[in-house]
Amino acid sequence: MLIVEDDPTNRIIANRLFQFDFEISNAKNSSEAIEIFKNEDVNAILIDLKLGAESLSGEQLMQELRQSEKRKGVKIIAVSSYSMPEEAGIFIKAGKEKMVESIKGLIAS
Repeated sequence: MLIVEDDPTNRIIANRLFQFDFEISNAKNSSEAIEIFKNEDVNAILIDLKLGAESLSGEQLMQELRQSEKRKGVKIIAVSSYSMPEEAGIFIKAGKEKMVESIKGLIAS
């Protein structure tokens, strides 16, 4: 699993949630995420929709990853504590399979 999260605390939480089920790679921005995606075997991607300003947004990153031939079979889960429920349709069109409103929401889903 590739975890793309710019907040160090959220990255730690996500790693702890998935550490027993997945081999985890971490990226703190979209550039790192694209590099890891190209060079490692990734079967799922957890993307923070609100990545920092110096990076592609989570939505832009999802679109970029969707264009890759390597993308087939890779599940994308978008996470954001700032998203409004009506944004879900926008992000589904951008290429994610599931939207979770916070890292803590992953526990319940």
